[in-house]
Amino acid sequence: MTRADRVPHVELVRVRAILGRGALTETLRGDVRPRASDAAILTDVVVKRLHPNLADDQLAMRRVAEEARVLRRLQHAHIPRLLGLGDDAGLPFFAQERVDGGPLPAFVRLTPAEAVAIAVDVSAALAAAHEAGVVHRDVSARNVLVDTSGRAFLIDFGVARADDRPRLTRSGATLGTPAAMAPEQARGEEASASADVWALGSLLYGFLCGAHPLGITADDAPATRLDKARRATVRPMPLDLDGVDDALRAAVMAMLQSQADARPPDGRAAHALLAALRPPSPRTRAALAKRAVGAHAADNARGDTLDDVDG
Repeated sequence: MTRADRVPHVELVRVRAILGRGALTETLRGDVRPRASDAAILTDVVVKRLHPNLADDQLAMRRVAEEARVLRRLQHAHIPRLLGLGDDAGLPFFAQERVDGGPLPAFVRLTPAEAVAIAVDVSAALAAAHEAGVVHRDVSARNVLVDTSGRAFLIDFGVARADDRPRLTRSGATLGTPAAMAPEQARGEEASASADVWALGSLLYGFLCGAHPLGITADDAPATRLDKARRATVRPMPLDLDGVDDALRAAVMAMLQSQADARPPDGRAAHALLAALRPPSPRTRAALAKRAVGAHAADNARGDTLDDVDG
């Protein structure tokens, strides 16, 4: 184990709320304390803990610890910081900084300036991940949080692949969200950094057009979504989109090329492409902050619903 892989240990002091449950983990809000006896309690953090039904599953335990090790090497302003790894009565967990905000609804229409600002932030996070040898493999709307200052954060590295870590899933498996899968990923092929670029292009297309580039809808059955992802027939962007110029249109379509080698190869290249379009302005950040507050209030109004989260 390298120095970068060593994860500090924390103890779970209190669970404040259940944010969601997935097949592998449950996501909580809580308080943790570093193992050092004189360390202060870290309050109101995000805790991702193994699902109790998997308490005897050694592979599941390894996956939780592996996600923490992946996060350990990703020190970036647009990725919530890892605080530590621990064990709660036999259930492994890790803690991260909590983003004061939430995800925007899938296919919500944003202004071009807002959409590009989010994509610039996420591409910066992907650039850091790719440079560290990590492919996210699930860059979907629910895994992008917007905070109350209008900044976007990339979360949930539960199905990420690190190039120097053991493979914990079977070869040929399709992992992630079908709506965020590049065609090669949907076919069960190896997902490279350019697969994350495709997913980011899909996210950007959705924010601009209010629809998925492959015509995937919430009413589609899972098999239908996967089939559309494999076929990868991208719908042209409407020509009458207000504020979408030729440069932005070309950037989105470049990221959505069906052939991996025809796209920007990684997050760094995607970030350079997007940042050159229109640097995010204070006015744009303020508009996104207002949207984040609204989305956060809507989540709170629903209470502690156990919406699925990726595990």
